[in-house]
Amino acid sequence: MSTPTVLTIDGAKCAINGQYTYAGTFFKQNLVEGLLFNVRAIQATFDDEAYPDLEVYQTDVGARSFVYPDTKTWDPERNTDEFIAALPSWRAHGITGVTVGFQGGRPALDAWRMSPWFNAYQPYKNSGFSGDGALKPAFAARMGRALKAIDEQGMAAIVSLFYFGQDHWLRDEQAVVRAVDEATQWLLGTGHRNLILEVANEIDENHYVHDILKPARVHELVDRVRNTTLDGRRLFASASYTPGCMPRENVTALSDVVIPHGNGLDGNGHRRVVQAIRNLEAFRRRPQPIIFNEANTSVECLDASFESYASWGYYDHGKNNYRDGFQSPPINWTINTPAKRAFFERVREITRGR
Repeated sequence: MSTPTVLTIDGAKCAINGQYTYAGTFFKQNLVEGLLFNVRAIQATFDDEAYPDLEVYQTDVGARSFVYPDTKTWDPERNTDEFIAALPSWRAHGITGVTVGFQGGRPALDAWRMSPWFNAYQPYKNSGFSGDGALKPAFAARMGRALKAIDEQGMAAIVSLFYFGQDHWLRDEQAVVRAVDEATQWLLGTGHRNLILEVANEIDENHYVHDILKPARVHELVDRVRNTTLDGRRLFASASYTPGCMPRENVTALSDVVIPHGNGLDGNGHRRVVQAIRNLEAFRRRPQPIIFNEANTSVECLDASFESYASWGYYDHGKNNYRDGFQSPPINWTINTPAKRAFFERVREITRGR
């Protein structure tokens, strides 16, 4: 399989097809070349096997969570199709990275808070893995379509494996390891060369059920991914951290990129995170791209990040209304709200749409 998009990493810079992203670009005397402005589209392959049987869906909030307003049903294939259709517009605004995932993210914020589950035991079942860690064919097929479309647009894909609140569907550590192995081998088998694997989203001491997905041990999985090869190729790999859990030496020493999150942080908070990462001994020994792939909708935070020479990711949760945001199904993937327009237009201004 020939692929048009090849991501490479050169120190703290990203390059696509042999050329630094936004090559030669400065904005207000700040270097833009080598950054990866990105969008969190974690629900691009979303489906919920538990819908609509769980009690949480009987609440007013849950009942309106995922159905499309025109058909009154949920359609995972339509969701992926509409995500794919939006990508050319995103790329035209200068977006060069998209985050997708095998276990998604919180799909209904308010209903989730109302449920008896919290953090580690989210009731929704949006997982690309069965209980024993096997990759589910239908989920893999949607992911394959999404990755093909991202590749065709000349963009990088940050592919997340595990999400807190969903890892409990994997019955033990052996299943987690199997899921990592099967996903890594499947991704290598696609032939795509524009991938960064985020082993786990927002690791900290409390979110995950399985110890191997917590800060002290997640580096074992990062290392496992980086040591899996096919025809001499391997995946870039890392793990992301919650805003209150700073990247640690054990992951940074093994990763290809550093992935902090900026949720709840203002512009100065983003600057402090970037500086703290640069102070890590492992980072000083081997600088890497710093990529926020989840933050908020604030243009102020976007500016603070790129001015600190860190890539920034737009995270817009939305309201399950087929209008707002990019994380609450049903999702309108177009640039259709003031918040979305402010971000995309600012990226186009900074990057000149390159």
